[in-house]
Amino acid sequence: MDSKTAHSLTEHEKKDKALFDAISPKYLEKDLAPQCSIARKHRLLSSLKNVSFDHTSRVLEVGCGAGFSVKYLDKPYSAYVGVDYSQGLIDYANQYNSKPKAQFICANIKEYQPEEKFDVIFMIGVLHHFDDMKGILSHIVTLLKPGGVVVANEPQSSNPLIQGLRTLRTKLDKSYSDDQVQLLPENLKELYEAVGLKEVQVLGQGYFSTPFAEVVLRPKWIIKVLSMGSIGLDNYIQRVDWTSLRKIAWNVVGVGFKSKI
Repeated sequence: MDSKTAHSLTEHEKKDKALFDAISPKYLEKDLAPQCSIARKHRLLSSLKNVSFDHTSRVLEVGCGAGFSVKYLDKPYSAYVGVDYSQGLIDYANQYNSKPKAQFICANIKEYQPEEKFDVIFMIGVLHHFDDMKGILSHIVTLLKPGGVVVANEPQSSNPLIQGLRTLRTKLDKSYSDDQVQLLPENLKELYEAVGLKEVQVLGQGYFSTPFAEVVLRPKWIIKVLSMGSIGLDNYIQRVDWTSLRKIAWNVVGVGFKSKI
């Protein structure tokens, strides 16, 4: 990241970047540990469940971390670009997930101006890290082709039990930011509509599996069985009725389309 881009970060964003640079080796463990990575893959694929891909799709991931979405995606695409402002995580992305159709860039998304626009843009737990979420999302929409789709998976605050567990984690886990922000489903819907996205859907995601995606627990084989069971429960709930149960989920997923005109 050049000095101009670094200077464009707010104080909150600078703090956040410094945290992820510092914890990048520990953050990498989540995707290397099988008991954790299966839940992280589930979170990604369930977030993209209602999104169409084909062999011509250009895909952008905002806040790509160590780039394991390249391994988790079971969708066809022509190009994947991952952008993150942590150089440590981008270095790991290039080390572990380098592929001919994948490119990883260390940049602040606010400054990112690609030569070609994208059909699909997604971000997992990223939007709430920015002070001006509406401004960031407005810029992201400019990176879309007409008819393109934006997907954001964000922590949501409807469930008081989950909020209590998050508060506890800030006290116990030094790698977890102490200034976390959560969104209500209606907040994310309003945000999408405010930047002109159409056909907006807001869905719950992660009823039992999210803790397994976020913390590397042991013993590995027992936790892997529990993680797989949690994914099965999530899949069942989402088949039965995803929308009405969204307020008890750990996360909320927003899906919105750019106008074709």
